[in-house]
Amino acid sequence: GRDAVPRAVAAVFLWIVALPLAMLLNSLLQFSSTPAVEWLSQKVLAPLIQGMAAVHPLMMLLQSSGAVGAMLGVDLSWWSAVQMVLLHLAAAAALLALCVVMVRRVHLRAASQPGVRQRTHARAPSSRSPYEKRPMLWKEMFAASVRKRGSKWAGRIGPALLLLAIGLPLATLLYNALSAGWEADYRSFMGVATGIVTACGSILVLLIGSRAAGLVTYEHERDTLVSLLSTPLESADIVGAKTWGNLYAYRWGLVGLVLIPLLGAFLDLSALTAAVGVAASLAVLSWAATAVGLAISMRMKSSIKAIGATMLLMLSIGLFYSLLALSFAGLTGASDADFALFVFPPLAPYLIAFPLIATTESTPPGSFVASYALGLIFYAALGFVVTVNNTQRFDRVTGRSGERLAEGASG
Repeated sequence: GRDAVPRAVAAVFLWIVALPLAMLLNSLLQFSSTPAVEWLSQKVLAPLIQGMAAVHPLMMLLQSSGAVGAMLGVDLSWWSAVQMVLLHLAAAAALLALCVVMVRRVHLRAASQPGVRQRTHARAPSSRSPYEKRPMLWKEMFAASVRKRGSKWAGRIGPALLLLAIGLPLATLLYNALSAGWEADYRSFMGVATGIVTACGSILVLLIGSRAAGLVTYEHERDTLVSLLSTPLESADIVGAKTWGNLYAYRWGLVGLVLIPLLGAFLDLSALTAAVGVAASLAVLSWAATAVGLAISMRMKSSIKAIGATMLLMLSIGLFYSLLALSFAGLTGASDADFALFVFPPLAPYLIAFPLIATTESTPPGSFVASYALGLIFYAALGFVVTVNNTQRFDRVTGRSGERLAEGASG
């Protein structure tokens, strides 16, 4: 369904960041002389890191990157590259076989009992609001989460692994900072937290936008758009429900990223300010990504095309522009203040990282503070304008306005 592509992107992201997080955790464990910790580092993490590095594409790219590889003193081993490709092909074959087995099992079970409705869905918790109050909002928030029991645990494996990969390095660093004989190093903790929150937050915003790109195209592909348009619901109700439902789907990821800098409050209370800034950045970025994805989804009938167009547009706004502006500013010899105001405001990773970095500086430069404020204003305005436009044009873009005019003429 509409969650398949975002989950696939999240799985690839987890696979890419697992290696640096494991290396970070192993480096932090080197400071401990406990026999159990040494055994874990030498017998478990070290072989795991070695195996992950053998199949990690970024590691192979780094080794084969000419000047960078020469600077690091690393020579590319062609056998290592061939081995990585062979391992990837083996993993792809295993995953493909698993997919065939699972799809075949579902197909045979459905074909063996035609016309019989399978009771494989769990009921929604009774604590949820009755659907009579706001049916569209209930549908977007809760109806899609009523999944098959067999896939409930499978859908939790990825988030659990990501939580473990992020939580262990942070917990180890925080424990070392608070333990006896260690100085509470707020800068070190926030440096690690900045890297994790910035990387995960940037990917999460892309996932939010990609899921929003399937909100209407999914209705097209499931042949449910006609029934939705035939309801008396106003366009504002539909657009608002899909917007809030999309944000609700990623609520735990957004909350988790805000909680990471809050851990720094054990070392310095200025981490509270960082958490508020991260929350504000993620809020406006998620809103803008949802609005852009929904706008593209309204105008396309294929989820794959809508997701591709949404991610390309978001990268163009938040990354490609900054790269072009960076080149232009370098050629024109712009000052540091002009450089910050011209390049950084649309850059999503900067907006996520700045609140964390600012709390480690005594007095952040005014130009960088202004660029952060301009970035929040830009994405908040983008989310507001696109949401209003989606509400006003939903009936016309989806064809419902024509149906209503025809009904009025016939009446």
